[in-house]
Amino acid sequence: MRTFSIKESLSAGWQAFKANLSVFVAFGAAMLGVWFVEQVGISIANASGPAKPAFLALVTVAARVAQIWLQLGLFRMALKLADGQTVSTDDFLRSSGDFFGFLLASVLYGLVVGAGMILLVVPGIIWAVRYGAYGFVVADEHVDPVAALKRSAALTEGLGWQLFVFGLALIGVNMLGAMALGVGLLATVPVTAVAAARVYRVLVARMAARITTTPPALIGRPAEAH
Repeated sequence: MRTFSIKESLSAGWQAFKANLSVFVAFGAAMLGVWFVEQVGISIANASGPAKPAFLALVTVAARVAQIWLQLGLFRMALKLADGQTVSTDDFLRSSGDFFGFLLASVLYGLVVGAGMILLVVPGIIWAVRYGAYGFVVADEHVDPVAALKRSAALTEGLGWQLFVFGLALIGVNMLGAMALGVGLLATVPVTAVAAARVYRVLVARMAARITTTPPALIGRPAEAH
């Protein structure tokens, strides 16, 4: 059964982006800053002597950690906007107890999807969709990495095809942003994040409805006579 509209989700993401332009400009500047520092570090490493590999590894790891930090902040902002709340730069800059959980969940998700891609690609696509909501689960429910993946699988159950198409739409939008010399990503990334957060809220509401409408199991029910 159709549970959400891709068009409406993206439209809501665009409206949220326009209404919070200054915050997302600051977020984009932070992402660009991380990228710029990484490129400078790579240039220095390439010009260095024996310490080049170690320095390059340090720069790369530091950049990835910073990017994951900001990505978690983006998820927090997207969820707040999906709930009709206001956001500020504090939402993506402040420290969070969910960071290491999100980091480990991201690594675990990458390993699962990577293993699926090795297994003739199709399992990787299926698992990418099934466990793709893990980031919002961590940001929203503050659970451990394994629980986040399990929760994502439960939320996406029965909606694999629709979520796959939705994922393709998000990729398409961000590809358009990348084609605009990459600058368009400063708009498309927040737009698609808010759209995804709105769909996540639909999935959560759908599961809650399923739980409340499922009759409880009868405990201690006597066996029927034959």
